[in-house]
Amino acid sequence: MEEIEVPCCFVCPISLQIMKDPVTTTTGATYDRQSIERWLLVDRRRTCPATNQPLPAPSELTTNHTLRRLIHAWLATGESHRRRLVESLAAAIIESSRENQADMAEQALSILLSLVAEPEELKPLVECNNHELVHSLAWFLCSRVTTQAIIAMSIVFELGGRSCVERLKPEFFPPVVGFLRARRSPSEMKAALKVLLAAGECGANRGMMVDAGAIGELVELELAAPSCRRTTELVLAVLAKLCMCAEGRAELLRHPAAIAVVGKTLLRVSPAADDEALRILYQVCKFSGRKEVAEEMLRVGAVAKVFMVLQADCPPAAKKKAKWILGLHPVTWSSSPCTAVYALTGYTQF
Repeated sequence: MEEIEVPCCFVCPISLQIMKDPVTTTTGATYDRQSIERWLLVDRRRTCPATNQPLPAPSELTTNHTLRRLIHAWLATGESHRRRLVESLAAAIIESSRENQADMAEQALSILLSLVAEPEELKPLVECNNHELVHSLAWFLCSRVTTQAIIAMSIVFELGGRSCVERLKPEFFPPVVGFLRARRSPSEMKAALKVLLAAGECGANRGMMVDAGAIGELVELELAAPSCRRTTELVLAVLAKLCMCAEGRAELLRHPAAIAVVGKTLLRVSPAADDEALRILYQVCKFSGRKEVAEEMLRVGAVAKVFMVLQADCPPAAKKKAKWILGLHPVTWSSSPCTAVYALTGYTQF
């Protein structure tokens, strides 16, 4: 495999990889955003690795636009050489999976991700040879759960579409769920959620995701601490996919806080989150709509939040879903002072 000399100022002092999103701290040192966020939020270290001075909160990190442009320019000057290296590294990952060499695959993957300028350039490699690279990365993820493996899977799933996720095996999902359980940096968590969301597009995967404990972990993720807007949207989107199967709905209802967590997000995060939360509540009400479920929704305030969607300045599609939900159990819900009979009567006939 050809070697390439990388300018030292382009390399993150923490990950020792070429920086994709260089940020500068108040100490003057520059790191890749993902690495320094993990240093601060996951490892909970509060000193600069380079200067040992106190570090600020992640919100005080400043993007180094000049260095970012220099890195991109340097990558462009060796474009043809870099592309050959990317192809060689992809081939090395495939060969490593055939020989069951996880160490070799990890090294090749780490270099490949540092060299790729735009995810789109991996598309031809993802699509060739019946998605052989995808299957090799899935093998590596089952062998060794790393940030690079999760990020790579999120990229190739997005590039390859549904055909990439149709032959996943049950052993693929526990490592991804375990990665969520480890509470990594926000960017790492979003990558893992994108992997689950893409996998959930295939109906055959949903039961395997439920068996791996995805539902409980997603609910706990929202319970643990306030998430960023995009993380909550992804959590709800994955839950909505899993609630399309009976096992997913049953598992959601087994968690004592699940309905409350979903209902709480309504009108608090974003229109996209509202849409997914309403989709979850509708699926649960319609297909697992025992009286006990309706009473639980009433008790935790989810019904009141659905009714508020009708009163708020929400998109017509959201209001339509809210009407569907309110029309499913009007007798049970009419006993609530928050949803008086006169307010419900207009939404029980469609």
